[in-house]
Amino acid sequence: YWGQQKLERVKTAAKEEKPRKESPPPMSPKGLHPMAVEGFSKVDTRKWDVVRPDYPQEAIDAIRSTMEFHEKKVIFDIGSGTGRLLRQLKDHARLLAVEPIEHMRIRFIDNLPDFQVLNGSGETLPLLDKCLDALLCGSSFHWFSTHQTLMEFHRVLKPDAYLGLIWNSMDESYDWVKQLQLITTRYQKDVPRFRENTWKKVFDEHPHYFTPFQHKTFQFKHHLDNEEMIADRIQNISFMSLLEQTEWEKVRLEILDIVHNKRPKSNELFIPYRTDYFYCQKKAYEKPVIEPVVPVGSETTSAPSS
Repeated sequence: YWGQQKLERVKTAAKEEKPRKESPPPMSPKGLHPMAVEGFSKVDTRKWDVVRPDYPQEAIDAIRSTMEFHEKKVIFDIGSGTGRLLRQLKDHARLLAVEPIEHMRIRFIDNLPDFQVLNGSGETLPLLDKCLDALLCGSSFHWFSTHQTLMEFHRVLKPDAYLGLIWNSMDESYDWVKQLQLITTRYQKDVPRFRENTWKKVFDEHPHYFTPFQHKTFQFKHHLDNEEMIADRIQNISFMSLLEQTEWEKVRLEILDIVHNKRPKSNELFIPYRTDYFYCQKKAYEKPVIEPVVPVGSETTSAPSS
């Protein structure tokens, strides 16, 4: 009897239950372009670690030397992704990471379980004032290149501390690589990309936070096992990861045609890359105190003493 009553209550509740609303898309952290969250929440992070290259050793050595790495220095990697840059630098300083996208943080923890990765963004760093010896952004700064980010970086860095920005990008001096990039441009819309250099604008508009950039470049080859991995690399771009399957299949065939027919014949299968490393130092700038404006004629005068 009681079992039958319970079953009837469950059936009634099921009839009365309102349809569930679909989960809203993930919120974009303050100052981070929405496509970074939407796109990088969908990419296959296992493929990410394979089809995207490490930074070349020459670039890693340049970071260590220009930022004067040693074991007591505290350095943060902002927009750490799956932890690639931190992994390559981990034996040379006290390193921590900030990554705003949960999907990436999960992979980071799998890759580097002994390291701490914090939830935060360029505009909201969970750090005290003047606590860092250096800040690094590995292939990420173009996603949060705002005035608020510069102010936040300036706040958490010690006097004369370094800021380093580094990117790996496919080398478009190769014609077949340029053709691959033209495919991605069709779907880019307003998404910021390093190669367009719009991220530099914030430094030009607010030159009082950091010294002018020094710039180093490096070339290298990222070897892959098969041509499909080149298509995987293109799909690993934020906005390309959002293509519907039927559209992606058309793009994939277009990519493979370029790779097979436009790439120079060689026994090596690789994507040519260039690495750009920019570095600068914090200036001794303090936000000016703005005095309140007193309206003309509202000043009070003291009565003369008798």
